[in-house]
Parts: sequence; C-alpha cells; structure tokens
Amino acid sequence: MPVPSAPPSHRWQGPLRAAAAVFIAGFLVVWLVKPIVDPCPELDRLPQGSTASSSPSFAPPGTRTCTYTAAGGTQARATRVPWLDWIVLMLLAALVAGAVRARIAGRPWAAAGARPSTAARPAPGSGEGGAWGFFRSR
Repeated sequence: MPVPSAPPSHRWQGPLRAAAAVFIAGFLVVWLVKPIVDPCPELDRLPQGSTASSSPSFAPPGTRTCTYTAAGGTQARATRVPWLDWIVLMLLAALVAGAVRARIAGRPWAAAGARPSTAARPAPGSGEGGAWGFFRSR
C-alpha cells in the first residue's frame, strides 16, 4: 500500500509552528526577563563607578531602556533594540524548524497526518472483513 504524501505546503506547517513558538517564547523572555547579550554596552565609556540597569520598554515593543547612573548621581536613559538577540533567536528558531522537518522527513506518514497500518486491510467491496463480508462470502 503506497504511503500518501502531503502537499509541500502541509509538510512545513509543523516546522513553521515550532519555529514560531520558539521565536515568540524567546522574544518574550529576552524582552521581558533577561537579554542574551549586554543590553547597555556604553557602560565602558562612562567614568569609573558608574552603573547601568536595563528594563523592558513597551514603546516600542521589544526594546529595552538602559538607565545609566554616573558616579556623581547623574542619570541618563537610552532605548536600545537588541538586534543581536533577535538574530540569535531567528537562528535558533530556524534550527528547531530544521530539526522538526528532518524528523518528519524520516517518517513520511507523519507529514500526511495518517499512520500506515501494520495489518493488511481488505479492499472496500471485496467481500472480506466485518460481519457483512462473512455473510457475503457464504
């Protein structure tokens, strides 16, 4: 019995969904919890004893606000877009999509949405199988 194959667009639904889930979860973690790289790299240019802190910024979404405090108590704020973090997340999502796609490609029936049967099934109307098949064959 030939294994049905799904159209190409259906073969990518699972991998694209997995990639989207990874990217969205990573986006929220990087934005709201902790960035992957230092969100406030300008701290090195400030005088000794200065500090920097980072917090999520909601305008525009996905950015972080860096608050720099100089040794004398002067504060400055800057909004940063964590481009490197987004690139890393895109690469991670692409790897996940590739892994899911490779797993599906290893099992052709998974992309089609139906598992192949291990037992041979009689053809419809052949008179085999079920109670009606029993009575028809007699």
